[in-house]
Amino acid sequence: NKIAIDIRFEKLKKSFFMNPSPETAERERILSSLTNIVLLYVQAKLQEDQLILSEIIQKFDAGNKNYLTYDEFVSMVRSTGTKLTKAQIYGCIRSIDADNDGTIDVSEIENAMKETALMGVE
Repeated sequence: NKIAIDIRFEKLKKSFFMNPSPETAERERILSSLTNIVLLYVQAKLQEDQLILSEIIQKFDAGNKNYLTYDEFVSMVRSTGTKLTKAQIYGCIRSIDADNDGTIDVSEIENAMKETALMGVE
């Protein structure tokens, strides 16, 4: 009935716009992280092309250095079809580049991808 639907919709709308509770704040942070969203696209590309992470890195690693430069990472991310600016991708890179050496290696991406598992997206 329409009244019941309207009541349920209003409750849902109210809960949607509420600030996250302490119990959901961490999940909200994970879900809204641009880096996690980019890495989710990378994971989808891996599944679509039936590759493992080291294989996609190898595909974009121009000199077989076992890491990606910032520009190589940008190319990898763009290959997933994301519509991000170079500045947005560089922001992601800075959050992934744990040792701040200006390159992204497999272990840094693997560590960063751990949070994407908590997003609840398959």
